[in-house]
Amino acid sequence: MSGQANFVEWKEEPLFKLPEKLEEPKYGLRGEFKQGVLVGIPTYGHVDIDFALNLLRTVAPVNCHPYYFVVRGKPLDEALNMIVRKALEMDADYVYFREDDVLTPVDALERLMALDVDIVSATCFSKQKPPYPIILKSFGGGPYTEWYDEPGKPIQVVGTGLGATLVKTKVFKKIPPPWFKVVHRMKINGKIVGGMTADLYFCWKALRYGFNIWVDTGCLCAHKDFYTGTIYFFDPTVKLPAWRDPGDAQNKYVVPVYRNKLAEPLPDDAKEQAVQEFVPSLLKDLLSDWAQVTENKDEIILRIQKRGSTTAEEQTPDSRAT
Repeated sequence: MSGQANFVEWKEEPLFKLPEKLEEPKYGLRGEFKQGVLVGIPTYGHVDIDFALNLLRTVAPVNCHPYYFVVRGKPLDEALNMIVRKALEMDADYVYFREDDVLTPVDALERLMALDVDIVSATCFSKQKPPYPIILKSFGGGPYTEWYDEPGKPIQVVGTGLGATLVKTKVFKKIPPPWFKVVHRMKINGKIVGGMTADLYFCWKALRYGFNIWVDTGCLCAHKDFYTGTIYFFDPTVKLPAWRDPGDAQNKYVVPVYRNKLAEPLPDDAKEQAVQEFVPSLLKDLLSDWAQVTENKDEIILRIQKRGSTTAEEQTPDSRAT
């Protein structure tokens, strides 16, 4: 033996090689991830600090990277259509509509995504005294309130608002544009009927193309009137809609009794009827009676939308009894 050791030359290879030229992501890093969510916010530009903080605290699921898209100063239906076109352009999986006066739970997006349905909305109440849920189980039959006793369950509906609504983009790929439209008069089955707001027009069109619409009654939002400061919401401790004016120490409640009683789940014929028929006044028989008024009786305003008119009538519980 020569006593000399034989050495083998070792060349360390890198685990991966970077490309010579990095391509710029078209919509930024967040928009490149699959299962992307476009958060669409239509606004006239005057955003309340409560909404800004609420948006910052929104929690997204792990590996979900929201892309925020704001449309300023456009009519609502035009802004919503612009949001959808942007989501389709960047091949997002979801569109999460957020109205700039709606305050959601921090885990609202995570809750709605976990349901894994085509269209689902958080629960939001109207900005009026008393507030009512923006949830319809029949067009023209008033709001759906039977879930008050058991909040927390997803319910199938025919119409809802877009305060905090998650929609899979496959819905917009199947439905031809415009997806949102304000209609003052429309004809269904040869009959002239009343108009539709942009959100209800979308719901009506989605039903026509075979999609189901859900509302998560466990995902409760607050609706803030940024001009008066009043907040409208559902109080789960007493299972009633409520509102609180600036400076108030306690919530105000009204217990309404509604005439519409539809069974759960939503029957197929009810969906068909919702598509084929549309009662001119969406708020017909909205507030039919009151079982109990706990506070502030003289300030209760019943807003009744009449066909062809936007006037409001004011009355008190005592005047209704006569």
